[in-house]
Amino acid sequence: MNDKALKLICYIILGVLVAQSLFQVFGMNKNLNNALKELKESQESLNQAREDVNRSKLMIDTLRRDLKDLGVYANDIRGRVYRLDLDKRGEDTKGAKKIADIKEKIDSVGKAFPVDAELPVIVPQEFQTPKPTHP
Repeated sequence: MNDKALKLICYIILGVLVAQSLFQVFGMNKNLNNALKELKESQESLNQAREDVNRSKLMIDTLRRDLKDLGVYANDIRGRVYRLDLDKRGEDTKGAKKIADIKEKIDSVGKAFPVDAELPVIVPQEFQTPKPTHP
């Protein structure tokens, strides 16, 4: 009986070991499936992050291009304003010269006709329309 009990104990131990091995294999399979699922989710997250980064790069490139265009436009405006300012200064100089000429003429007329002098008499003349010369 001792031999039978020993065999029975060996079979029980062997059964327990087989059962434990099966549980480990199937349990590991479940863990592996969970790990694969998490890896897929991580891959999807990384793909989404990559797409977000690419969209952000495109937006930054567009902003840079727009800022460059705006800089060119601002420089164009600056050049036009500078040209208009130069033109205005030239006109102001011409206007100042004309004002000085007019003042000089007023002074010369004022010397010719003093303030206390009498104004000359202006005799009105009748305007006559010319007669047509052709028949």
